[in-house]
Amino acid sequence: MEASSQKSATIYIYPGTLKTNEYISSLFRVLQKAGFRTRALNSSLRSLFDSGFSRKDIAVLNWFEDRVAWNRGLTAFIKTLVFLILLRVRFKKVVWVRHNLKPHTEYSKVTYGVVIRLLNLLSDQTVTHRPVNEIKSVYVPHPMYAFDVSSSGIKDVPFLWFGAIKRYKGLTELLSSWPSNVQLIIAGKCSDDELLSEITDVIETRKLKVTWYNRFLEYDDLNALIARSDIVVMSHSEDSMIVSGIFYHAMSVGSGILMKKCRLYDEYLINYPFVASYSEGDLSDDFLNNISRRLPVDYKIPEEFCDENISRDWSRLLSI
Repeated sequence: MEASSQKSATIYIYPGTLKTNEYISSLFRVLQKAGFRTRALNSSLRSLFDSGFSRKDIAVLNWFEDRVAWNRGLTAFIKTLVFLILLRVRFKKVVWVRHNLKPHTEYSKVTYGVVIRLLNLLSDQTVTHRPVNEIKSVYVPHPMYAFDVSSSGIKDVPFLWFGAIKRYKGLTELLSSWPSNVQLIIAGKCSDDELLSEITDVIETRKLKVTWYNRFLEYDDLNALIARSDIVVMSHSEDSMIVSGIFYHAMSVGSGILMKKCRLYDEYLINYPFVASYSEGDLSDDFLNNISRRLPVDYKIPEEFCDENISRDWSRLLSI
């Protein structure tokens, strides 16, 4: 993922790839359109001794703090501290893209807190993809996901829930109140056996009209399914996220979005006419029918999310 450029700095992006998330490839795309050379930065300490580095280069970190959320051992903590200090020595500028307010799963508040403080101290800039009052950051819009959908324009899926199935996403709670006669398609793999059993029990007990593709869908297949959908449902049950990739993925394809009321909606997404929210007890036939009639689909993506504008914002930020 390299691009020729007239700009002297090379942007190293951490992590270099994500198998189940298109964000990193989208970030490569907008930075390359801004005229930067780009390279992947992997998670090993050895990678920081690559002879190709120049002191004028820039590191852009994503989900770096999750290194100690996923692995709470002392060794992982020490390696993370050393990695971050070497990053500061190795690069002219370090930019931290903060995606979440806290981890979605259980974590050590001590080690996580130390890494957060060190990131705040050693980063030249913190970027968030929406304004967050309690974080001193620069707002840069989240890049759209690239897709190539050959579609007849048919919308035959009224409601779609998609993504890796994890407890914090609130799917069990959604299904517990979903109207039994309203069709819902779920596209996402559940690797948690206990959660899998809970979801299956709710679907069977309530006799829901749910079709569940409990597997990982290839990117093109998922895009085609989203393109057929009127409304994508987001049921996240906590306020740990700053933004959600599901929102941007759905918007990239032009689907309406119905999300559980949360900080993300109240502080940011309430401003977009193709997004609506629901609260506990709202999910009735009449409510969903009204949402279906009210939310626009196949709308024009707001200008702030166009690649050219996002590339310009990154160019200004990285040139400071």
